[in-house]
Amino acid sequence: MHKNSKLCLNCGNKIKDNYCSHCGQSAKTGRIEYKAIINDLERIFVYLHREVLYAVKELLIHPRHMILAYISGQRKKYISPIQYLFVLGAFYSVVIHLANVFPDMEVNKLNINEIDYSYMYTYYYEYYSLWLLFSTPIFAFSSYLFYRKNGFNYMEHLVIYSYITGTKIFILLAFYPIFYFTHAVLVYDMMTISTIVYNLIILMFIFKSSSWWWALIKSVLSIAFVLLIFSLLLLIYLILKYNI
Repeated sequence: MHKNSKLCLNCGNKIKDNYCSHCGQSAKTGRIEYKAIINDLERIFVYLHREVLYAVKELLIHPRHMILAYISGQRKKYISPIQYLFVLGAFYSVVIHLANVFPDMEVNKLNINEIDYSYMYTYYYEYYSLWLLFSTPIFAFSSYLFYRKNGFNYMEHLVIYSYITGTKIFILLAFYPIFYFTHAVLVYDMMTISTIVYNLIILMFIFKSSSWWWALIKSVLSIAFVLLIFSLLLLIYLILKYNI
């Protein structure tokens, strides 16, 4: 053994430099102290700040280029779609819980309905990550059905919709401070419309094969199909709960 080499505490491989050539662990692994925790938190913050914001910028300015580049194999340059989706989803959930102002619930209070949906919105925000886990694959499946002739498999559609949904959450975050101070239905409507328009634009840009009008129609049908599924599920739930 080289006089400066030692065994990696993680995999047992011989280390000659600062990092293990087999598993990548650092050769310097002392006792865990508060400085190590602070360094880890700092690395996480820097990573998220750099990787997530870079992805947001690209997905707002060059969405087609970034998504197709990732699918084609350029993955070192970009944050993974699942990380992107759940980091922004978790951040949004934390923000609205700390602010204690839930957009859907606030708008529901302004409408006079025989059925109170507020408890549903409470569950919706409390389990927001689970909602993303449930809804994103359904949106991806819908786009897969409507655009199956474009050559993308289902998992690639899941990548596309993970990036779309994550950016839609960022749009909601951008509008949230305005809604927080105004509680205005108009702001809520702008939040909703902006996310839908963004979704339509991305589908059109990625899957356009003939005219823009046909691309728009297929994008609208793809989203409408998912909303129909959710509406039917909600109707079934209400029938079972209220015996409608």
